[in-house]
Amino acid sequence: MGAVAAAHAGVNTDGSQFYIVPTDGQAGHLDWEEGKDCSSQSCHTVFGYVISGMEHVDNISKLPTDNRDSPLDQVTIVSARVTS
Repeated sequence: MGAVAAAHAGVNTDGSQFYIVPTDGQAGHLDWEEGKDCSSQSCHTVFGYVISGMEHVDNISKLPTDNRDSPLDQVTIVSARVTS
């Protein structure tokens, strides 16, 4: 299951950006821990999980990328659904 979390470029920069950690991803360094100063290090909040379709996330993570780690070809999410 992939974690869905808020993305930001620094303190007070959260907007509507988000990321999904692929199955083979390691994102523990983004977690808040007791004593971690989020004003100088990345701290992201996980607010959901992918419950189906993870194969699409994994396929996107394998695409060739540029020097900014952006896919060479545009990737578009056509639909998403929130469940509770």
